[in-house]
Amino acid sequence: MIEWNKDRPLIQEGISAFGILPKGIYAAPDGDKNNARLLVAADGIHLTQSDFSDLEINEITLQSATNNKKFIIGIDDDGQLLINNNVYAPTSNEVAIAKETAQKALDALDTKVSQSDYNEKNSQLNDKFAAQQQTIDSLVAEIKALKASMDNAVFIKH
Repeated sequence: MIEWNKDRPLIQEGISAFGILPKGIYAAPDGDKNNARLLVAADGIHLTQSDFSDLEINEITLQSATNNKKFIIGIDDDGQLLINNNVYAPTSNEVAIAKETAQKALDALDTKVSQSDYNEKNSQLNDKFAAQQQTIDSLVAEIKALKASMDNAVFIKH
């Protein structure tokens, strides 16, 4: 049985089968028609991860919306970004903006609360909460005592 979530299966001459059935077009690279995969149906083209397992994109062509000028974006053998076959070199302004953005991110990290400060404040809040809970517990006990004494009280009507 074909494992469709791995690499795309190879087409084998004399074994692989393709079929056009009432519901669509099917493929069975291993010849197993009972486990053939639906490729095209009325609701569209059915793709899986394996259909792209050997996909390589050497370049991308983009077209300007305003003047229809085309730009080809790719990568050279050293991994450098190419635009129209020219190595992209950021301007000094772009580098300065990138450095400024990185420095702001680093500065923001300095303003974060340390774990020890967090733990200390959390402990103080827990102590205050415990004290409040004790006060609440004593008030509840006092209210229960008052209620019990009121339940046992004798009232005289005038």
